[in-house]
Amino acid sequence: GDVLHLGLSTGSDAKILVVGDGDFSYSRALMRILAPINLIATSYDTSDELKQKYPHCAEILSDLNSLNVALMHGVDARKLEEKFPQGKFERIVFMFPQSPPKRKGRNKIQLHRALIAEFLQSAVHVLAPNGRIYITLLQGQGGTTVENAPRGYLNSWWVNQAAANAGCLIASVHKLDSDSLHEKGYISRGYMDSSGQFLHPLNISNPKKRRKKEGFTHVIIPSDGVTPGIDSPDYTFDNSFWVKDDFDEKEFQAFIKDNIAPTGVIEEISNLDTYKDPESARVAKTYRFRYRDLMNPIGKKAAGKLNEKVRAMIKDSFAVGEMR
Repeated sequence: GDVLHLGLSTGSDAKILVVGDGDFSYSRALMRILAPINLIATSYDTSDELKQKYPHCAEILSDLNSLNVALMHGVDARKLEEKFPQGKFERIVFMFPQSPPKRKGRNKIQLHRALIAEFLQSAVHVLAPNGRIYITLLQGQGGTTVENAPRGYLNSWWVNQAAANAGCLIASVHKLDSDSLHEKGYISRGYMDSSGQFLHPLNISNPKKRRKKEGFTHVIIPSDGVTPGIDSPDYTFDNSFWVKDDFDEKEFQAFIKDNIAPTGVIEEISNLDTYKDPESARVAKTYRFRYRDLMNPIGKKAAGKLNEKVRAMIKDSFAVGEMR
């Protein structure tokens, strides 16, 4: 989880890709620890935009050029497979990703979630076997229990769901050593307001103005069926149906759990409601199904497909008439 070492030793031959690196100060900090390494450092801004936003970056770029770092500008982290069609990187790093702000109002949380999701869906296409993706966010933005953030999961950026939808999982979450990063010259950057002030809430270069939030690095890997995911997402669906006269609760639950694949993906089946029609004496039941896979986290679409299979099984073996 250490973004200054990335689990590598000095002089490693691993290919490293850094995306969205503001003024490139993170890439320089990384090189000061690991050089010589095979690093491609990129910015979302074009070269001209970079010079306008960060006049001081000329010195940083010069340092990186002297260390033979490949520099690229105008790289969209959501379209990496287009920029690197043949690229396979052992490490991909995104420090404090933020969706570009709209002209009016604050950033919408949905935009941040979309950025994380689209980045991961793209990054897996250029990730080498056994590679790792590092995403560093402010405390609570990731939504994991490790962060212990008061904002709660519903107000987070849902990194666990984004990872699952990309066929990945969160392997570990680590508190950021911001002091060590600062010592190596890293300055967190956000977006400028109308007065030219940077808005990034973790202003490492000015501790007096730093908000009382820590950074947390999420290490994400493709699901391998062996490594359990941290806070693997769960999804609930409510299914209602008229039961057959010989309906048996234990048989019902056992049959569904034993015949749905992958085994163990149904974490819970609970009876929410039972209704008996006073005229016909027919009985209807509503069950809540909770789906979660710790080893191969499932995304929302995959959970929906699983529930459709469950509904088909219920209809064929336990229900009378159409499902509700």
